[in-house]
Amino acid sequence: MKHSLLFIHGIHDDRSAFDRMIDFLQEGQTQYEIHAISLIPNGGEIPIEVMAEQLADYIERHIPQPVTFDIVAFSMGTIVSRYYLQYLEGYKRVKRFISISGPHRGTWTAYFSNLPAIRQMRPGSSFLQKMEQGIDILSEISWISLRTPFDLMIFPSSSSKIPGAVNIDLPVLIHPWMLKSKRVFEIVKKYLADEHDPT
Repeated sequence: MKHSLLFIHGIHDDRSAFDRMIDFLQEGQTQYEIHAISLIPNGGEIPIEVMAEQLADYIERHIPQPVTFDIVAFSMGTIVSRYYLQYLEGYKRVKRFISISGPHRGTWTAYFSNLPAIRQMRPGSSFLQKMEQGIDILSEISWISLRTPFDLMIFPSSSSKIPGAVNIDLPVLIHPWMLKSKRVFEIVKKYLADEHDPT
């Protein structure tokens, strides 16, 4: 049976954001059954909870029970994924969660917009407080958080570090290049292969 792998993009992106990574993971391999969702709308116009419901609906339609799967998510997609994992019982089906440049403790750039999902990503928001209160349930799964210390979209970049995960720093120059970096791809591939030390 092929290994099911679900990709969840960030703000102002769609499923194509992962094309390079997917090509890298598929090179010489046939074990992955790839799934990638395009959240609509994708600019922060709807709350993260609503996007997480979209995600849950996609999973029920495309990755039916009892199949388990792994999640690879980027930026805002990491928070959408966490809501699914923590509050929509996703932890019961997901084996591994790979967070790439996620604003787990918020980002000051969220103050540049008043859209619902972006407000939720402000440091100290009631939404992020709720996410922090429910984080212990993620001990049920294996997860890593990749970040670049040079990130100016997730600011401060230390927001991507989270207790309970394997936190990995990579010298990638800017936020979107995290989805173009071969080093990121290599760590993701190694982690998905079940190796104990993803570094």
